[in-house]
Amino acid sequence: MESEKIEAELVLKKLKQVTLICTVFIILEILGGILAHSIAIISDALHLFSDVIAFILSAFAVWISTQSPPSWLAFGYHKIQPLGAFLNVVIIYIVTAYLFVEATERIINK
Repeated sequence: MESEKIEAELVLKKLKQVTLICTVFIILEILGGILAHSIAIISDALHLFSDVIAFILSAFAVWISTQSPPSWLAFGYHKIQPLGAFLNVVIIYIVTAYLFVEATERIINK
């Protein structure tokens, strides 16, 4: 049990670091996109923002899985991690569908 907490702390530390790094890149990409008048760079920043949302969701799932469960939860919070992964996939599918619709509209209207 103790090794799981240590591993979770390491994972949380890495997720915090990558979230911070990606946030810096988001800010730089938005500024660069505005200065260059580039929709492509700004859209990449928004894509990176969806990645940051996924990192935060993953960090939350890891954190809550280390919490002491109430007595009525037989497996505790360990099943929250697969649920977090599932939600990340759903977010990716939603973003992909939106981008597909936008791209299709641009092709048709051009």
